[in-house]
Amino acid sequence: MNRILHINFDVYLDKKVDHKVGGVPCAIQNIINYLSHSNKHNLLTFDSSINSPKVEDGNYIFPNLEKKYFSNFIRSPLKFFSAFKDVDIFVFHHIPPIKLLAYFRIIFPFAKFFCFVYTKQANKMKLYMRGIDLFLTTDEILRDNLISLSYPKHKVKSVGVIPDINKYDIKRNNMSFSFLNNGSKIWYSAGPRVEMGFDVFINEIIKDTDKNHKYRITLLGEVEVSIRDDIQKMANVEVGGMYANVPKAMLEVDVMAYLIIDHKHKMHMPLMAIEAMLMKRIVITTLSGGMPCLFNKKNSIPVKKGAGFIAAYESFSEEELLDLAEKGYQDARKYFDHTIMNMEGIFS
Repeated sequence: MNRILHINFDVYLDKKVDHKVGGVPCAIQNIINYLSHSNKHNLLTFDSSINSPKVEDGNYIFPNLEKKYFSNFIRSPLKFFSAFKDVDIFVFHHIPPIKLLAYFRIIFPFAKFFCFVYTKQANKMKLYMRGIDLFLTTDEILRDNLISLSYPKHKVKSVGVIPDINKYDIKRNNMSFSFLNNGSKIWYSAGPRVEMGFDVFINEIIKDTDKNHKYRITLLGEVEVSIRDDIQKMANVEVGGMYANVPKAMLEVDVMAYLIIDHKHKMHMPLMAIEAMLMKRIVITTLSGGMPCLFNKKNSIPVKKGAGFIAAYESFSEEELLDLAEKGYQDARKYFDHTIMNMEGIFS
């Protein structure tokens, strides 16, 4: 059994949000939850909601606003060595600062394996990243991107991301399946980010305001992000919170819209898009980023930027939409099983 330490610095400054919230933190928690039988997975991260360091069953959680705790920790080589001497694999979920990576290498010069989870495309990679033993990419497109940057093929593995199947699988949780009962509700789930197509989405809504569509738009804001006042005042738009019981909220929505227009977003294959499939929601998506690795015209509604995604959705009959939802569910289950198998093989 290997002991694996996941190192993550993607946390919010909002003190109401702990270290398990957000795209990358949720992805790490899913790895820990679903791969814990064959290996021992631990975490080193920061958390704005705490005021002093916590060590829980091998997990090291430091206050985000008090970096002195972490600085004091790593400046004690004996303490650092003692804490992680039994770790076999170090997994960085963000590009580590060169000083930190060098420090890890100095403290553990031998018999340690260093991985980096690669989640967004790059035009170039810093030379010091060649000290990483293995790159784990969230899809094949990112794998090809790294190889194009002259990284050896044997050092790059495409593994995917793990959805929280225990929480989102509609059949596993015996959730009631209500769909298209009182007019469609469309959930734009990425928050108001330009690279995630927020402006594309808003322009389409505004363009269709004078038409008699039977749908409502549910806009989800992310932590510390506000949505424009003029959007909130639109008659068919409501604003919800992203992290308050997402599966329950998703049951009240028919459609999830993912309009990725470039590759800046950290989750090249968004977890919630896969989880929407597990909830048997219809997914409308641009085939950008890592989306083509799972989504296609048989299990979703692929659209192009500015091509009229609402019109594309309304061109389907109810029977066709139900077929898309069922096919998407089956494909998401297969994706989950395949990703688990990939990760188990790599970490073992």
